[in-house]
Amino acid sequence: MDIRTFIGDRSFYKKVFTIAVPIMIQNGITNFVALLDNIMVGQLGTAQMSGTAVINQLLFVFNLCIFGILAGPGIYLFLLHILSRRRRGEGGAWGGAGVLKKKKKKSEGWGVKRGKT
Repeated sequence: MDIRTFIGDRSFYKKVFTIAVPIMIQNGITNFVALLDNIMVGQLGTAQMSGTAVINQLLFVFNLCIFGILAGPGIYLFLLHILSRRRRGEGGAWGGAGVLKKKKKKSEGWGVKRGKT
């Protein structure tokens, strides 16, 4: 099996990174703001610091829920796309890769010949 089977072309990765980099930056900014909240409120007192920590944990759980709600359909549609390409017989970086290839039947070339000899 060749490793190039699993590696897409440059345009694919360019599209992925144009979507992924802003999401990573936004997530980093959100975490940085939570850190700054903890630093600023930490100077006020223990009770205030505890309140900020609880709210930051709730925001983190909220972000995880939103990610789960949005990632599930994305993964489902990606797999649906792979399986539809397999059914149509199209190859490509993902449609004809490894586990998703259609297995041969014994009568289709595994050493057993049918019919007249």
